[in-house]
Amino acid sequence: MAYVLLHIVTLGILLIIHRCQHHLTKTTLPILPVPEKRSEPQIYDVPIIGETIYPPSHNQKEEIKETIETEITQSEEPVVRPKEPKKSEPVIQHLQPQEVVRHPLSDNLPSVEEIASSAHSLPRDRKRGSLEAMLVQEENGLLPLSAQRVIRSLETLNPSFVASYPTRVSSVFSNKITLLEKKISENSEDSEVAKLQLDQLTYLDAKYCYVNVPGDGNCFFRSFVIGWLSALFNSKDPLSFDKEAEKVLALEFSNSNQENKLLAETTATILKDCAKYPSFKELYDRKILSLMDNFSLVTFLKELSFFQTDANRLSQLGSAENIHALITSQMSDSPEIAAKIISSLIANQPSSPMLSGLLSPRECPLTSSKKQAMLLLELLPTLLKNSEEVEKLSGSAKERKETEQEILHALLSYTQQVITEENMVQHRSSSVLSSMSPILLSAFYRFSTNLRSLLTTPIPEQCELFLFLMSTPSAARSPECEDFFNSGLKLLSDTISSKESLKETLELNDNQGARLKSLLSTAWKQKQHLETLESILLLCDGISQGSDIPQLNYVFSELAKIASTSPRTVNYQNLSTWLRQFEEAISNNSSWSAAYMKTYSLPFMKSLRIGETTEEDKIWNDSICVFFVILQYPSLLKDRSTSRLANKFNNIFQTHLDLTLRSRKYRKLTEKLAFSTLSTLLSRDILTGSSQFIVEETQSFVSSLIQNLSQLTWYKDSAKLLLNLLASIETEDSSELLERTRAAMPENWRLFLSRLECPIHDDSVPRHDERTLGKLIPPYVLLYSFLVNNSDSLTSLPLDLSSALAQFLSRAEELTNRAITHRFQEISDVLLSNITKITMMNNLRNRFFFSMFKKTSPHLALRTTFMHQMEHVDLRQLMRMFNAVNEQAEDEQIPALSNVLQPLAMCQYLADSSLRQTLDQLSRSAQMHGFIGGDYCPENQAEIFVLRGNNHYGALLPKNNPHP
Repeated sequence: MAYVLLHIVTLGILLIIHRCQHHLTKTTLPILPVPEKRSEPQIYDVPIIGETIYPPSHNQKEEIKETIETEITQSEEPVVRPKEPKKSEPVIQHLQPQEVVRHPLSDNLPSVEEIASSAHSLPRDRKRGSLEAMLVQEENGLLPLSAQRVIRSLETLNPSFVASYPTRVSSVFSNKITLLEKKISENSEDSEVAKLQLDQLTYLDAKYCYVNVPGDGNCFFRSFVIGWLSALFNSKDPLSFDKEAEKVLALEFSNSNQENKLLAETTATILKDCAKYPSFKELYDRKILSLMDNFSLVTFLKELSFFQTDANRLSQLGSAENIHALITSQMSDSPEIAAKIISSLIANQPSSPMLSGLLSPRECPLTSSKKQAMLLLELLPTLLKNSEEVEKLSGSAKERKETEQEILHALLSYTQQVITEENMVQHRSSSVLSSMSPILLSAFYRFSTNLRSLLTTPIPEQCELFLFLMSTPSAARSPECEDFFNSGLKLLSDTISSKESLKETLELNDNQGARLKSLLSTAWKQKQHLETLESILLLCDGISQGSDIPQLNYVFSELAKIASTSPRTVNYQNLSTWLRQFEEAISNNSSWSAAYMKTYSLPFMKSLRIGETTEEDKIWNDSICVFFVILQYPSLLKDRSTSRLANKFNNIFQTHLDLTLRSRKYRKLTEKLAFSTLSTLLSRDILTGSSQFIVEETQSFVSSLIQNLSQLTWYKDSAKLLLNLLASIETEDSSELLERTRAAMPENWRLFLSRLECPIHDDSVPRHDERTLGKLIPPYVLLYSFLVNNSDSLTSLPLDLSSALAQFLSRAEELTNRAITHRFQEISDVLLSNITKITMMNNLRNRFFFSMFKKTSPHLALRTTFMHQMEHVDLRQLMRMFNAVNEQAEDEQIPALSNVLQPLAMCQYLADSSLRQTLDQLSRSAQMHGFIGGDYCPENQAEIFVLRGNNHYGALLPKNNPHP
């Protein structure tokens, strides 16, 4: 901003000086009345010393020439003031008012840039409109003002125009050059390296200028666009653009499908349009910096590179299975790629089965009999039913439950035999129980009582303790129980043969084997729900940030209520002492102290304290607050100053929370809380990161609200905004269409409405008791949102209904885009008022899915489900999903793009902070001035030049442009 303001001020001063010297007619003070016969003084033409008038750019030369001649005054001599007439009888009545000559404004007036640039001379070997002329004018502060004016006049403002203008390499890297020169003069160990790095910059500065581009993940493609169009312009062939357009249309990519064909035709049109610009500067200002054209070209290059890369993979790897394995392994090894794929699916395929599979998995992805057995044992208390409950059922439901209970009892019997073997004698349960803390012991007896109520035959205490630890992970990690649990787990794992299925291990019949798959699916769904809640609780700052979202605040509130029901086995005075000591221990750490104060003031903690009646209640609730801080900062459990106290609070509540969430009583609540958490985190990202918005960001915001109506409860004034924007889409038959759609797609509609079971928190929408968001939104808005989320499923509907819905959706999208244009400022205001929460929510979502895909994460259920689904995705769809998130131009994509268009030379910035090379390796690279060999084109044979460094790409433009 300061750079732009400096240009404006400088140009203003230059304009004033130039106007005064060349364009303003000297005027005098009002002349007193003079005799009628008095002759006017003679005007003499006096040339201005040192004045040099430079011709405008040749495309406007003829039109502007006459205008300049008429504008320049005939004289610069001061007008001679006539002598005052004698006082006798001035002839006032004969004087006529002096007419001011006004010249009409002409369309052919010189532009601001041309007026300003005429005050600065160019070296004689520099032609106006050339790259070198642009560099000179840019150094004089005259550019890129003209580009800004041109782009705004075309309504294609590129907010990054300053960063995307040619600059000398020595100017861009001036600070680095100074630092390198200092290192060389010091004769230190780094002198040789610094000399090689400085030599590269000196070489590049002599041959090229540098164009920096926005680092939005498309920096390589933006650099390629600049280099591509520049190379075609500088070609000696006057038909270079036309021939390149024909080349684009003849590519295999351009004829692969209708979408790619349309993209290629758009690119060809842009290329042909480039041929009309006689100077490089006009091409740069009007095409390269055009937001719309640049977007089209970048999109074309990305899709072309992906297409060519896929074709190369197919030819090199030979089979679809190999490619499938390669891509899934890359996703598995790179959590950020998998997290981006989920974000891409949310934005582009909201009704994707892979997303609904995360919300409600359809099958268990575990194939190992050992893992399947451990899954069922962990959730045994929620799966078992006593005989009385089964007898109340009837028909097929009763038969299914009876079969499932037979499977669970067979597994229980098998586990009992293993755990009570002689190998476990040294880990007697009695010794473990005697060493347990009162908190763990109380939890064990509650578990034991519940388990015995579900069984007709008691099982040994040794087996009860093992099942308790399977269902209570925090207890299994405790020092007194860890050895017993690990020994039992290893013994059971070694006993179950990896060569046999679980059906064979448990000796189940065919009927029981058929029901085993359904039982495993039920258990896996519960497992995924549990890990979803545990993951959001353990996410750093997840509780403090997520509490600003009503749905997540509800989740934390319910979990806090569960924690508050923990048995108060600790003495009140001891708890108060621990609390005071904990507060003193974290007082020396600002982040811990801030987290504690933040958590204490969160909405769900405030609601929890409403029921306080005694001092003991207050201490208890403050202890719950400490527990939630520990969940966000597990380092408190290991730090020497806090570990003792942190573990005490953690033991009080974590064991109870583990046990309760895995109980039958809270099974439905656990499912509801997990669904609320995931549906919130699976909402669409809003593309924004600044306080000045462009059309794409406002469209992203509105699209996100339409696709995820639950966001209306998150952002201030968003409900009012959306209802105003969509008021025009209502039709007479929208309610009827909604009813027909609901009847035709009942399951999709149920899932859609389940995401809207949340209270409204917006004053612009009337509040009603016990009414959820889904009941407050107008029917036509619900229908529009539902169609956006289920557009892929419309083809399966009857033709008349699908046609009507497609017409409704098309009309709604058109009217919405029109409304966004008219209400741009209103949307920007709402965006600005919610920018902090939007940024926070985007970060929270990305961190959650990133942590979900880390191999070191203790919660792998969501990751396992997603990767299992990816293994069954069609290869073409899988490659498209992978390409959609692979924003950085990888090594295999760049040569693929270079081979089908203009040859590209890649230059590696030798002072790259991430470059790890020895002096010998760096010397070899420096011999080529950093230009990379291998699959890349040599520098002397290339047409396009790109500089890579610090995880960024920029364009290098050769200075010796033959074309003016």
